[in-house]
Amino acid sequence: MKQHLLLAAVSALSLFGLGAATCSPTYTVVSGDYAWLIEQKHNITHDQLQGWNPGVNLTLIFPGELLCLGPNSSSSSSSATKTTHITTTTTTLSTVSLPTGSPYVTRYSCTHYSTSTSSLNTCAKMMSKYSVSSTNFALWNPSINCSKNLPTGTRVCFSASTVVYKCGHYATATSSLNTCAKMMSKYSVSSANFALWNPTINCAKNIASGTRVCFSAAQVASSGPSSASSTTSTTSTPKPTSTNSADGCLAFYTVKSGDGMWAVENATGKTQAQLSQINPGYDFNNMQPGDMICYSWGLGGKPLPPVPIFGCNVTGSFSITFDDGPGAYTNSLLDYLAKEQVKTTFFINGNNTFYIYDHADALRAAYNAGHQIATHGWYHLNNTLLTEAQFRENILRLEQAFVDILGVIPKYYRPPYGIYNPMVLGVLADLGYHLVIWDIDSEDWLLENFSKEQAQYTQQLAGQSYKSSAHISLQHDIHPITVQQLAPWVIPYVRDTLHYKLMPVASCLGDSNPANWYRPPRT
Repeated sequence: MKQHLLLAAVSALSLFGLGAATCSPTYTVVSGDYAWLIEQKHNITHDQLQGWNPGVNLTLIFPGELLCLGPNSSSSSSSATKTTHITTTTTTLSTVSLPTGSPYVTRYSCTHYSTSTSSLNTCAKMMSKYSVSSTNFALWNPSINCSKNLPTGTRVCFSASTVVYKCGHYATATSSLNTCAKMMSKYSVSSANFALWNPTINCAKNIASGTRVCFSAAQVASSGPSSASSTTSTTSTPKPTSTNSADGCLAFYTVKSGDGMWAVENATGKTQAQLSQINPGYDFNNMQPGDMICYSWGLGGKPLPPVPIFGCNVTGSFSITFDDGPGAYTNSLLDYLAKEQVKTTFFINGNNTFYIYDHADALRAAYNAGHQIATHGWYHLNNTLLTEAQFRENILRLEQAFVDILGVIPKYYRPPYGIYNPMVLGVLADLGYHLVIWDIDSEDWLLENFSKEQAQYTQQLAGQSYKSSAHISLQHDIHPITVQQLAPWVIPYVRDTLHYKLMPVASCLGDSNPANWYRPPRT
């Protein structure tokens, strides 16, 4: 599936909020909200808000999510209420099976139906009349058998919106934690959310030991079906050819739910070919609500948003990246990397588990050793819940720390949780950042055990060859298990067993000159 995901505010989240339907009053999270603002607005304490919303991570709330602002009533009545609400509100959803280990689940919700007649009675006729590809037709109508004529009166979907769930947190089934009910109870997940996030799990049976179960997911809306195949990553969006460095985008069109290419062309007055010239690197076959498409280019315009980078584009390269430091274990990691003669990328927080100024020597040592230093934000926040001013401040405050400690500002940025939206992209474009995600997740942040982290790597790289692939992996050097066990295993595994070449992110994207990885202090 397409991995260039924008976490737009999706109203459907309100259908699947955790626990909020069981209390009164409730509050629907809006764009820009975060817990402190909600608490101040409603004159409640953080402990009260957390107590009324057990199991909800208040640092990771999303627009459209329902929060409880008062004591809960009985859970039994809430379950019935939510089940009825979902059944009567949502349309039929189909599910696309994705590769094993994929963090994404895609469901299609039909927005426009037609009814078959005696003359309009085959899939081919339906596809021709409504200009639907065979791929989309199959995705949107999984119960229809196209090898036979359609019975008169059959409802056929010819246009659908997409809901994409990206799993952020997994658990693994064990011999004792082996049913859906036990999983839902342990991780405070509603049955509705559990079903949405785990469509391949049959809750009528015990869950096999070792099965990965999603217990927390973020949601995205998309205007059309996404491919289940992996996406070829690229570096930041190149600008259209121009003789004037002050040129930029004068007007953007923001993609809406249900938009197709015709709607975009009609709204912008440009053909797809013309828009492709202005927006090089943008995939018009996979437009998503919230995407910003430039349709007017000229003097004094704004820079184009960066294209999110999920993997390396130098075949055979591999970047093993580390987030959330510097911290108590960073120096030990640097010693090991020096011993192995490996260079990598560190995505730095200012004030997360550790405080950047308390570990300035480790940061300076990493920089002086030739590792790439990149930014992860001053605080480790879900940026989609921030206002533009708050997000910009979260970046600029860390920039000042980099200037204080290193004298330079990194050009590469990774959003916490891998989450971003049009506001984030716009600010990053304005500040001149490349946006880096990952395509291999070690899941060391779960702090379970080393053998499971090893399994994560081997499963996600199964069938891959250094001759035809390249990857960016996610680790966190704030965890001792990562520094003491995972890194000493994964480096020889990727380099010596799988034969990838290890390097920093910028190098695996084709830029091996460290002078290009940083900019001087802003004036």
